[in-house]
Amino acid sequence: MTEKAPINQEREDKSRVRTEQEYVDMCVQYALSIGWVKEAQKDFLIEKYLKPIHRKYLEIIEELRKEKVPEDDLAKTVLRMNNCLESTRRIGSTDPENIIRSIEDARKSVMGRREKEKAYRSRPDDCKKRRNFLENFSLPQSETCE
Repeated sequence: MTEKAPINQEREDKSRVRTEQEYVDMCVQYALSIGWVKEAQKDFLIEKYLKPIHRKYLEIIEELRKEKVPEDDLAKTVLRMNNCLESTRRIGSTDPENIIRSIEDARKSVMGRREKEKAYRSRPDDCKKRRNFLENFSLPQSETCE
């Protein structure tokens, strides 16, 4: 059991919501180290690309919390979105709209799964069948006992 603890800790860390500063630092450090941007350009990178991406990331997480998504599903979504954020660090020049779309896709996959579960649980067809059965086999008003 002790062996699995580091894996769980690593998974929890990867599914932790990233702060804007963590994200910006990660991307800027990488962009500077590979020469993609110069020191003088980093503010432009932060304002035009990184902050809008991180804002969308937080908006989606907040939406999921408002919808009271189970913590397990929320953690899975955050993990997927963190992977999207990680990829922006590596590819750097990606248009923020593409990254935002990837982040939204991660959200939709969880929400789509939740909607299917809700539909399965409610199963309105079963209710209709029961209602029709009762209507067809109820006694007409004139034949009821009083």
